[in-house]
Order: sequence, then C-alpha cells, then structure tokens
Amino acid sequence: ERLEAAFDWAFRALKEDGLENIQRQPVPIKGFIGGSGTFTLLESPAHRGPVPILPLGGSTSTPPEGVEGDLLVVSSLDELELTPRTQIRGKLVLLNHAMTLEGASDPLDAYRRAAQARLKGPALAALRGARGIMVRSITPSSLGTLHGGITEIPSHLPAIPAVSLSIEDADRLMRLSQKGPIRGHLHVDVLKPERSRSQNVMGEIHGSELPDEIILVGAHMDTWHLGDGSADNGCGVAMAMEAMRLINRLPNRPRRTLRLVLFTDEEQHLAGAHAYRATFGKEIHRVVVEPDLGCGAPRGLMVTGNGAQRRWLSTASPPLEPFGIQEIIPGGTGANVAALLSPTTWGIGFLPHLDGYFEVHHSGGDTFEKIDPKALESHTRILASLLWILAEGDLP
Repeated sequence: ERLEAAFDWAFRALKEDGLENIQRQPVPIKGFIGGSGTFTLLESPAHRGPVPILPLGGSTSTPPEGVEGDLLVVSSLDELELTPRTQIRGKLVLLNHAMTLEGASDPLDAYRRAAQARLKGPALAALRGARGIMVRSITPSSLGTLHGGITEIPSHLPAIPAVSLSIEDADRLMRLSQKGPIRGHLHVDVLKPERSRSQNVMGEIHGSELPDEIILVGAHMDTWHLGDGSADNGCGVAMAMEAMRLINRLPNRPRRTLRLVLFTDEEQHLAGAHAYRATFGKEIHRVVVEPDLGCGAPRGLMVTGNGAQRRWLSTASPPLEPFGIQEIIPGGTGANVAALLSPTTWGIGFLPHLDGYFEVHHSGGDTFEKIDPKALESHTRILASLLWILAEGDLP
C-alpha cells in the first residue's frame, strides 16, 4: 500500500511539473513483504539464548515448531561448496562470508563479491541438504545491524529458511564453534502475499528534432522494508524527478526525447524492468541512465559501452566537473535499465563516494537523516546537465 501510494504521489507530481505523456504502466508482481524469526542457541561452549535474525527475500518459513540442528560454520562460499554433503545434511549452516576491501578495487566491487554469499549460499545449502542457513550481513562494519536482500532458491531444490544476522553475531558464533559444538533452534515466519499489481510511472519531455530517439533516466520506487529507503533509492528518484522538472522549465526543447521511468520491484524480481522492456524495448533508446548508489559526495560516472562512447562522454563532460565529477570509467548502470543495453544503446551509472553507504544499505539505518542535502543538490545538477548534453549531442 505504501509503495502504491508513493506511485500515486509521483504521478501527481509529474503532472504538476508539466511533463508530457505521463502514464502508469501496470506491472504484476509477486514477492516478499517481510517476516520475523528467531535463532536460539540451545547448546554452545559459552553462551545460550536468542540471536537476532532477519528473513531474506526468497526464504521460506519453518514449520510452526521451527527446526533444530547442529550448526556448521563456514567462512566463505567456496568453503561451503567444497564441504562434503555428508557434513551438511540435516544441519543448520552459518555462512560467515565477510565483505572486505582486500582484493577489491573499491567498496562497490567488494559489495558485489560479498553479495554472492547471500545470492548463492542458500541454494547451495539447500542442494546439500541443510535444514536452514544464516548468512552474515553484507556490510563492511556494523553496530549490530541486520541487512536484508534477495536470495534465489530454484524451485527444483528443497525450500529452506534463509536469514541474515549481524556481522558481530556471525563472528561470535564462529568463535564459539572453534571451541566446541553448537546446536540451535531456528524459527522463521515469512509473509508472502499472493500476486498483486503494481506499476511503473513514466513522463517525458518530447524532443524537438529527434523525438523518436530516447534518453531514458530511471530510478526505482521500491526499497527494502527495514528503513525508509532514502539512500536506496529515494535520492535517485528525487534526482531524476527534479532534473526533469528543471529541464522542462527551459525555454528550449531538447533535440531528443527525455523519458523518466520510475520502476517498481527492483529489489526482488525486476518485474518493472521486464514489463518496460516488453512494452517499450523496441523503441530507439540511445542512452539509459540510472542513479542507484546512494547520495554520497559526487565522484564519477560509470559507462557501459564501447570505447568510442566513453571517449565521447569524457570529451563532453567538462561542464560536470564543477559539480564534482572527477572521472569517467568503465562500469555498470542500474539494474532496471541494464536489459536495454545493446551495441547501439549505452548506459551510464552514477558513482558517488561510497563512504558509509553499505553500512546502511538494505538496513534499518537507511533513513532520511543519512542524506546530505548539498550532495543531493550537486547530483541533481549533474544529472540535469548530463541529460541535456545527451539529448543535444551528436552521439556515437
């Protein structure tokens, strides 16, 4: 209900801003809307009692009585894969795979590597006969916070409960396991609604000379349910809407059409992205842009494209430098627009400084107070300028 209320607000706001071709695209979704759980230490060398946990998206519930088992602790996805099935079958697994900068080029690379534990670990544990799995929260540091996220257990595998726990509790359980056997009880109650309908909301500024060529800017309206989603992706939504509003106030129209798409269901199944591609994917998208890495101080832009496209943007980007753009590098763009990429459609993602971002990402710490208004203003100026440059330029 809150998500659809947010879409209703956005629809009204785009009308008030005077955008053209404002529309709602119906999107069927299925998903996870939260849940609760407890893990209780029944036997251990030093401690007993409850450990806070959070069900992951894609988890199943335990039976009402929960499940009980010995705890097997592994420190990496590779270790889980190499552990014989006979040592996993019938047990509860703790996957204590740490997010670390060691061997990573930057915090984003470190996150992408560590997130494989959450994405793949539960399916691997299910394949090997585990009764349930707890995954260390994907964050470099913590004050006992729980971080959520999606996991995928294919339908041909046994459905098992999959939860996250804080990095402090993951390390504590690992230390205890090194002193002696641990046995615990896991209870998970996941809320899974029936299929329902959501929407994408869209608006445009029609091009004056090349109206069939589209520069798309996207952001996602959904967020993980723990915080209010200001960093992921409220600030991206604000940047995109305000950039379009500012451009629409200019006396001249851009050469190409600028299209804003506010997507649904990015956090789970990308249903909004799939619906958009199915309906509009054959249109001429020249460049797709999606800011989805929070609102730290501006740093650079990431380009998914060929060398000529990166060189063109580097040549065209000096107007962005006063606002903080220091580098243009190969990289990724947002998940919603990635499916539109092709040899003739290239993508741009924002790469802000990520200090503190993954500490609040997908957690209860992702709240409005974490947003720096000056950084948000700078990013909005960058995005508005970038969209105008792309709409006006002789693109490769």
